[in-house]
Parts: sequence; C-alpha cells; structure tokens
Amino acid sequence: MLSDTFCTSVGGPMSRWRAGFESYGVRFQLETNRPDCLAPLIASLPPRQRNDAAPTFTTFRLDFDDHGRPVSVLVNGRPSEEELPAEAPQSWLLESLITLHVARSSPHVFVHAGMVRHRGHGILFPGRSFAGKTTLTAALLACGADYYSDDFAVIGSDGRVSPYHCPLRIRTPAGRIEKTAADFGAIAADQPVVPAIIVSTEYIPGADWQPAPVSSGECLLRMLEHAVAAQSAPERICRVLSLVARDAVCLTGPRGDANETARRILEYCDSLSATSLPAASCHRKIQPCCP
Repeated sequence: MLSDTFCTSVGGPMSRWRAGFESYGVRFQLETNRPDCLAPLIASLPPRQRNDAAPTFTTFRLDFDDHGRPVSVLVNGRPSEEELPAEAPQSWLLESLITLHVARSSPHVFVHAGMVRHRGHGILFPGRSFAGKTTLTAALLACGADYYSDDFAVIGSDGRVSPYHCPLRIRTPAGRIEKTAADFGAIAADQPVVPAIIVSTEYIPGADWQPAPVSSGECLLRMLEHAVAAQSAPERICRVLSLVARDAVCLTGPRGDANETARRILEYCDSLSATSLPAASCHRKIQPCCP
C-alpha cells in the first residue's frame, strides 16, 4: 500500500524530516528530528493507500532527545493535549493521534470492530476495547477466515467494508505481541466486502455463545455506539450504518471461549449459503486449530 517514502530535511542538516501520506482519503504529514527513527514511526501508522507530497492540512511531529527518547508531540505546531507516558513505545501517542485523525476525517465510516470474511461472507463484530475483538479475530483466522481488521471496520458509502490491515496486537501475561494474518495460516483480504453477519458479543468467562437475532434498528444502535464520528457527523454515519444493518443478519449474546465461538460463527455463516461445503467438511478443516 505504501510505495517509496518521500522524505526531506528542512531548516538545517537533518533537523527536520518530513513525509507525506494519504490514508482512506485523508492527507497528513509526519515530521521528526530523528531520521533514524522515521521508519518505525511510519510502520506504526494506519494503512496508507499511497504517499503524497502535496500540501496537507494537518502535520504531526514527534521529536526525540539525543538518546532516542520521545520528548514532544506537536499537531500543526502546537503541543498535543495528551501526554506521552515515559514507558510507552516511541510511536504510541503519535499513532493514536493520527489514527483518530484519519477515522474522524475520512469519507469512510470507521467503527471499532473486528472484521473477517468466510467463503465470500463478511462477518463484522463491533465492540469496545478489551471486549475481546482481537482474540476472536485471531480464532476466526485460525479457523480459515480471511483477515480484514481487528481494530476498525472501514465502511464506504455503499456499505462495503475495506481492509484495514494492521498487525493483531495480542495481550499476553508477558506483554503485548504482534501477529499477522499469515501467522495464523490466513490470508489478508484485498477487496471490499458487504457484511453478511453482524455479531454483537463480549467475552464473559464461562459463557456459552447462544446468539439471539435482533432487528436492523437494534443492530444499527449497537454499531453506532462504536462509530468514531457518530457525534460529529451523525446523519452521514447513520445513513451508512443503516445500509449495513438492513442487509445483514444481526446476532447478539455474550461469548466464552474464542475458539468454540469462532467455530460456531463459521458454521452459522456456512448455513446462510446453499452452495457452502457440508458442515462435516468444515469440521475436518478447523478441528486442529479450533478445538
């Protein structure tokens, strides 16, 4: 998605490096005083559709001290209102600010959600942070689904969801690790898809996933709760999400084990299509990874 990076030094030898990008229709610039830190910063950004050297409206700058420690974050030349914890990774605050900027400014609708595809069917599961989206996404990938995102569903005006390929950040007792779709034997999808199933669920220890169908209106409200720009552009957000909810099967209910839930979601997905492979064939395929 990203070709050659455009970098220049401005205002003195290596004093400022600048790169221009575009992500989901939003242009922005990244600046830093440490060119050796530029590559990891770029890697942490939202998926880029292309680099762009044209003038932009928003510039994000992250400066480092001589030891490579982040010391300040500026947005259009002004300090960020958020603080950068000393123990945070170099790009943590910058990534958060740019991600929110893209999500709020894009013509697409950004919904906090996991998203996969199984045999042509899009499966979207909105949820807040710590609701288990990444764990369920990983389980679905291990069961053979195609990867779209574990963070945002990026929805166009036609109701189709575009890929948002960031690494899956999995929390472990030892800390957070990053995985790609390939680590689960899955592929990263490259084409938009219409969600056929919307699952509103949250991890509850010991719960048995027994989903109940809900109306398209209830489904709309559950997605709207997790839409980034719901307050700043309510009419546009509601129009797009209504289109998604209207054409999807909407289910809700708490879940327990992610592997078991993933298996049952994919079984349900298979039941929607008369041309799907028999369920027994699916069982043989996913049994090693989804007990």
